[in-house]
Amino acid sequence: ITNVSLSGMSCPSGSCFQHSDNVVDLNINVTTPFTVNNNARIEVTFSGNAGCIMDVTVRKMVISRTVGNACLPDITIDPSPLTACIPEDNFIQGNIATELGCWVEEVDMKITSSLAPTTCNRSFMTGGLNGGFCAPYTSSCLCDLTTAGEYKVAPEKDDNPLNGVTTYDLVLISKHILALDTLNSPYKMVAADINKSGSITSFDIVEARKLILGTYTEYPDNTSWRFVDKDYTFPTPNPFSAAFPENIILSTFPDEAVDFVGIKIGDVNNSVVLDCDSCDAPQRPGGMYLLNIPKKRGLLAGEVYTMPIRAGGDVPLVAWQSAFRFDPAYLELIGPSLGDVPDISADNFNLNQAHEGLIRALWFAEPDAWEENAIHPGQSLFKLSFRVKQDLPENEAPIRLAEAVMPNLAWTKEGGTLALQTAVSSSRAEDTEPSEMPLWVRCRPNPSMGAVTFDIVALPQTRRAQLNVFDAFGRRVWHRDLGTETGPVQIAVPEAAAWPVGVYQWELRMDQQKSTGMFVRQ
Repeated sequence: ITNVSLSGMSCPSGSCFQHSDNVVDLNINVTTPFTVNNNARIEVTFSGNAGCIMDVTVRKMVISRTVGNACLPDITIDPSPLTACIPEDNFIQGNIATELGCWVEEVDMKITSSLAPTTCNRSFMTGGLNGGFCAPYTSSCLCDLTTAGEYKVAPEKDDNPLNGVTTYDLVLISKHILALDTLNSPYKMVAADINKSGSITSFDIVEARKLILGTYTEYPDNTSWRFVDKDYTFPTPNPFSAAFPENIILSTFPDEAVDFVGIKIGDVNNSVVLDCDSCDAPQRPGGMYLLNIPKKRGLLAGEVYTMPIRAGGDVPLVAWQSAFRFDPAYLELIGPSLGDVPDISADNFNLNQAHEGLIRALWFAEPDAWEENAIHPGQSLFKLSFRVKQDLPENEAPIRLAEAVMPNLAWTKEGGTLALQTAVSSSRAEDTEPSEMPLWVRCRPNPSMGAVTFDIVALPQTRRAQLNVFDAFGRRVWHRDLGTETGPVQIAVPEAAAWPVGVYQWELRMDQQKSTGMFVRQ
């Protein structure tokens, strides 16, 4: 140890410290007040002829004062961060936890004075795993209130927006909007206000869906967390009828109860994962649910392959979310299309990385129609159509779940969570569903790069026949009344040349019977 200095004051070696082996006692005691300049520091320098200085640790610090209203400066010890105030100092501390009392870690605390220069402001992050994640935060010593006026304390946290947010949160928000089962706390209602509009609407579901699908990487109009003064009482029944305090104004010191409730935006069932043990870990999936991938014949380069993804479990589902990978060297995605699940559209998919072999998808049934719209075992969730770029042997699995991209989960109407897994079904896949009526109807060419023609070999005598074409998700894009012709009939559809690339379904309907099929526009 060679020298200790504080601003202009110095302690020559040996005059104000003692050391024995690897323990150092350092004392600085002044009887005449002096000014400590900004960024002044105490330096303890180690020197020796050989060897290394390693693992320096501060184990104890005692600070006292006896004169006037002097305030301790910010104190940082490198490599071990440490702040200190004595009980009479100008400091604040408090807790930041969820409504269930779970500690929220790594919150940016902004402390701003109303009158003083910016030198009185403070900004720090609460704790760390080795420095107090799971404990009250404590500020450094603040300027006296006669100088600072008042202080505003505002927590901020805007990281990991997907933490705790799943498709089942969309189900619960939808139930609240439909007044089937309203959210039972004002904190959950604030969490459901995804777009920070001061209300809960279907637009919030749209925004959260984009986040889960990866279309968004963060909320465009909100942060991932909001914080409310713990002492605040929300108005009922509408917590948005008055602005709620997201900061606390202080006019007295010390204050050891500057407490906030943290609200994870989008998480309305309190499933957020935190690093503290103040609450039980979120419940893990209660079982497994299979998605059946059809047993595939060998595929040849140039052909089009359509594959249904079927529910293989033994209970109905009301929601699911999944990510799939395929090898883009062998397959090129043409697009998803409607299966047996109602109310699914292009908005349920993120295909932005399909060229890299990645598909994200989610769906939930509207809660007021669960009985008729739930997914039942054996039904297809949706279909995927690919153009084969290289021969693919029969034993090659065309797709697999991408576990690292998103949690692959499904939910029952009782709220049970199931982990999705894929399994190869025992029967071979068919590129088209069997027709409900043995009519010879063919669409050519299939796939097509322009117009298409429907060849109808024969039509039985009927009061009315109609040919319809629907896009991938069931929206009718073309139709033709056929009258009472008996066939054979050829129907050209030149309009198809202007349709977007994708999968199309055709339907020939006669009285109460129909024949169906599909073609690909590429």
